[in-house]
Amino acid sequence: MDFEGIYCFDTATDSAQSEIRRLRDLLAHAQALHEAQRVEHRAATVAREEAIKEIEARHTAREHRLLGDIDRERLATRQAAAELAKEQKLRGRNEEEGALKLEAERGSLRAAEKVV
Repeated sequence: MDFEGIYCFDTATDSAQSEIRRLRDLLAHAQALHEAQRVEHRAATVAREEAIKEIEARHTAREHRLLGDIDRERLATRQAAAELAKEQKLRGRNEEEGALKLEAERGSLRAAEKVV
């Protein structure tokens, strides 16, 4: 029997097995890195989505607050316009009454002057 051929075969087999183990270790390491990156990416995506939701919620709340402010200002403006219209109407009525009284007094004064 030729033992040199067996030794060569064993050495080649050992070398191949060693390479297979090395490649499997590299594959396992690459898979672990890939999984870690996937988990990290997922966490970043979730954080980004939560941040977007929070920003949208703040924006919506601010928008509602501003719309409420606008509604209150519109109401205050309507009330002020109504008060102004009332005041102008009252002033006009007072001016008319004053003019009528003045005319009546002038008439009375003319009548009194004619008598004297």
